Amino acid sequence: MGAKSVSAVQVKTGDPAPPPVVSSDCVKLDARNQERREALSEASNDQSIVGPGHSGKGTTMSSCSSSTGGRPSIGSAHSNQKAYEKLPNGLKSGAAANQSEGDRKRVRNGTKATTCGHVHPDPASQKSGHAEARLLDSMSGGALPSKITFNIDWRKGAGGTSKMPCKTCHEYLCKVSKDCDVEILLCDRNNVAHPVPCPASRKNRKALKKKLDARRRSPH
Repeated sequence: MGAKSVSAVQVKTGDPAPPPVVSSDCVKLDARNQERREALSEASNDQSIVGPGHSGKGTTMSSCSSSTGGRPSIGSAHSNQKAYEKLPNGLKSGAAANQSEGDRKRVRNGTKATTCGHVHPDPASQKSGHAEARLLDSMSGGALPSKITFNIDWRKGAGGTSKMPCKTCHEYLCKVSKDCDVEILLCDRNNVAHPVPCPASRKNRKALKKKLDARRRSPH
């Protein structure tokens, strides 16, 4: 009886996947976040403005880069209204430049639509005060950029950090992305940019958090 030939099993080793490409926009925005936090630290010892130290509430400082075809512009916003009293020229309050005080109040209380027809949900005064919401609101009334990159610096009151938007801001980002055809990217903690996943479902948010908050492993 002839011997059977057994084919050797070939294991494909291949080259390892290349590391993700760091975004120069994310690097600049990360530096802007730190710069604004340092400026607040110099202006105030209030932990509800500066961020969690040994005590105090958590805060979010977000910066975004937007382009309408020309040179990109960078804006920053903070989640606490008191921060604007300390850095009135360094932070976006949420109001567009051409917006009246009356319109601004109606946007903040959820009775007037803002960027891309978004209406802040209840409690509107709180939701509209989130850093990413302020940045998007500041773009209302004008030509929207074709691309926006966000770098979120959320420092939690109990310690720790995150690059995640809250669910309400995630929904706002998706509305602008879908309804107004704007490419929106979010920076992870390694300064790699990722497209915002839509809708802001539990599944998408879980996957997004894994991308944004994962620490890159050292090759050694």
